[in-house]
Amino acid sequence: MMIEKCCAFTGHRPKKLPWGYNETDLRCTALKSALAAQIAKLAAAGYTGFLSGMAEGTDTWAALAVLTLKQQLPALELHCVLPCQGQADRWTAAARRFIFPFWNRRIPSYM
Repeated sequence: MMIEKCCAFTGHRPKKLPWGYNETDLRCTALKSALAAQIAKLAAAGYTGFLSGMAEGTDTWAALAVLTLKQQLPALELHCVLPCQGQADRWTAAARRFIFPFWNRRIPSYM
């Protein structure tokens, strides 16, 4: 199946954001809500393919928003575009626990 319209995500890592790794900070929750709303708008406009570099922070939050929306819109596809093997090797244990379920879902991944 050919994806006619797609969107790629990239953004800041938590250490570069004012709230750092505190995902309960109101600014972080507002960003996640904004990402989810924009992804829903793109899906409504016919976008079905979403690509994420799966870096900590914005990339993974956007990917998670796609997976959440995919429950309502099964035609959506998430593709993980990894920059290198062992990308998460230097991440915190908490960050690795968050990211590994993506690979367990058999989401297409590319390097």
